[in-house]
Amino acid sequence: MFTPQDRDSQFWWTTTGKIFSQMMQRAFYPVHQQYRYLSFFYMVILPELGPAPAFDMPFRSYMTDDHSPMELSWQFDKDGGAVARFAIDPVRRQSEGDARGPMGLFQDMASLKVLAPGVDLDWCHTCADMLTLQNTPPAAQENGTPEYPSQYFVGFDFSSAGIVLKAYFLPETRSTLTSVSKTTLVTDCLTVLSTPSSACPSPQDLLTPWKKVASFFDSLPADLTPNINIVAVDCVPSKQNRVKIYARTPRTSLSNLRRFLTLGRDLHTTSAATQRAYEQIKLMWYLLFPALADPKFDDVEAPVSDPGHLTGGLLWYYELRGGHPEPFPKVYLPVRHLCRDDEQVVQAVETFYRTVGNVSAADRYARDVRETFSHRPLSSRAGIHTYITFAAKQDDVEITSYFNPECYAPEYGSCLEAKVAQRLRVESLQEQHDWETVEE
Repeated sequence: MFTPQDRDSQFWWTTTGKIFSQMMQRAFYPVHQQYRYLSFFYMVILPELGPAPAFDMPFRSYMTDDHSPMELSWQFDKDGGAVARFAIDPVRRQSEGDARGPMGLFQDMASLKVLAPGVDLDWCHTCADMLTLQNTPPAAQENGTPEYPSQYFVGFDFSSAGIVLKAYFLPETRSTLTSVSKTTLVTDCLTVLSTPSSACPSPQDLLTPWKKVASFFDSLPADLTPNINIVAVDCVPSKQNRVKIYARTPRTSLSNLRRFLTLGRDLHTTSAATQRAYEQIKLMWYLLFPALADPKFDDVEAPVSDPGHLTGGLLWYYELRGGHPEPFPKVYLPVRHLCRDDEQVVQAVETFYRTVGNVSAADRYARDVRETFSHRPLSSRAGIHTYITFAAKQDDVEITSYFNPECYAPEYGSCLEAKVAQRLRVESLQEQHDWETVEE
């Protein structure tokens, strides 16, 4: 049905499009929706991913560890139903430039009829202005080099009503080149979003929940201090919107996870949703790491495959909403760094769903992952699963699995892509060696 003619589209369709198609089929999307969303993928998404890789990769996306510019996810409900989602790093625009900056992409996307009704870019515009940097003053180069080039991502949730658009902004470049801390950039942005304006006459109070998060961050010792990675908003009117602050902390122990979940408070003083989330997180932790399945090991860190990696440690987001003085936390367990291989992950997830009574998800999870990501055996290594996440919502716990399509995996068999994969693996090993040398 969809047969790309040029080499770039062929590469991205083979490594991402077919996976997305499988995910929709296995989530039981109606055929007409599958066709509609695949048409969108083919015509809109493929060109944004940029050229197929040659031996070198001038733009190394921060989206995934192997620089694949897409991350996909399945979000399961309590009855086993699933929503297919993905986010992309728009490599073509970020590497070639767009005179309109990040808003060029979001404005182009917002004009598409395939989106769900009610698209609004006001908060997106504010975040783009305050968290990214398009024109770099020459003097700014003296402040250092950002750790990665990505400045914004765009996310898509594929619902029955249409595509829901999300915006993700990475303040790394602006913070590095302006010597302004990420905390300051985030606080300034939230202040603007919380201030009445012509675009938002009735703003939300985002500062009250943010101050609780920031105060907790400030109270931590240096070895636990998190690094803020992303500020995300939905592309909806401000009265319905939320802000998600993503931060990463290096310690991978259950006690540290509990500390960040509760913002340092006693678990029993937190909301019922937070307590429910912790019980489910603990169950998953014990299934993933049975050697640590005892409270006496809560302070023991899960073994990490590559210490010091840029995306190592526990990733969090704290959801801020007006009218809610408490943030809603979500933890991302970085299973690609913590588990032996993807087979270990699917076995743990399958057992988890069966234990909590989600029989439908338990019966299909391992099979669906194996057959969707069929380019290699799950037992060969870790890397297809990027995160298993748990979010404390007002009346439920939201569980999501995130996946890397592994666009540069040698199993795809293309000589050029295999050379890129080989080069990236060599550089990754060298970075790990350099880190271990420093540690010694």
